[in-house]
Amino acid sequence: MINDLHRAAQSSGSYAAVNDSSYADDACLEAAKMLQAQRQKRFSYFSNRAMFTDLCWDILLCLFIGDAEARSASLGELSGAANCSPSTALRWLNVLVEEGIVRIVNHSEHVPEIGVALSAQGHSTMRRYLIDVATDSAPAMQP
Repeated sequence: MINDLHRAAQSSGSYAAVNDSSYADDACLEAAKMLQAQRQKRFSYFSNRAMFTDLCWDILLCLFIGDAEARSASLGELSGAANCSPSTALRWLNVLVEEGIVRIVNHSEHVPEIGVALSAQGHSTMRRYLIDVATDSAPAMQP
């Protein structure tokens, strides 16, 4: 899929044209899942998971995958994906909400059930980044 995205960009002569294509969405989802799997794979080799903490990134990958699969994520799911406590995930979610990257979609009195999704800005930024990752052998874009 990622190679298809790169080929389509080359044949159209424009990475911007591919940016709007349906395969860009598929390639972004594939890239996000690949990045998430690579991050998780390290844990099978190194026992100290704290060496590889990047909580915001793990949360953003989980949320992007959820968006691509038309679902929000619960705080409990995000804390599991980021390998942290729900209170730690909630602190980082508050930062992401303040930055306009994430939005709360379901308020719940039971904290682990709070629903979270990427904002439009967060989704757009992640999508642009993942397209860049998927086409990383592409020439630099001109301003």
